[in-house]
Amino acid sequence: MDEPDGLIDIFSVSLQGRPELTLNCQYEITKAMFNPHNPNIVIGSTMSGYLLEWDIRAKKDPISGNAERKNRSQPIQKSCLAANGH
Repeated sequence: MDEPDGLIDIFSVSLQGRPELTLNCQYEITKAMFNPHNPNIVIGSTMSGYLLEWDIRAKKDPISGNAERKNRSQPIQKSCLAANGH
């Protein structure tokens, strides 16, 4: 129950065998893409109709090791659900 339903693995050609970064959310992701105007932003859509945004520049706190309020593996924004969809 604690595991996220949606995962996006981002791979690098220089890092073989494992993803460089994994983004997640509590909803099943149907499509994801980099923002064409800002390659640090990943936009995803979910089965339930949400649009999500991740910023891959966000980092964990280097002093305490705790995640900041906006951890890069979690979405920084989530759309509202409209009655008839987006």
